[in-house]
Amino acid sequence: MRTESKVLAPFDEWAQKNELIRAALLTGSRVNPNSPPDFLSDYDISIYVATLSPFQEDDSWLNNTIVPS
Repeated sequence: MRTESKVLAPFDEWAQKNELIRAALLTGSRVNPNSPPDFLSDYDISIYVATLSPFQEDDSWLNNTIVPS
């Protein structure tokens, strides 16, 4: 299982590089400090953007992986 820093750092870097992203949040069972991690633990990503149209018109941003290899 990857450590929190290996998951959070690439996500944070990716979100900060895009000017249209106003907020990027991680939720899910793995974010809860009171929940012991297991193989079902996960992060859910919520991204709040200034405008949707660039993301709707060109979906190439979906190919930009934020998970390190």
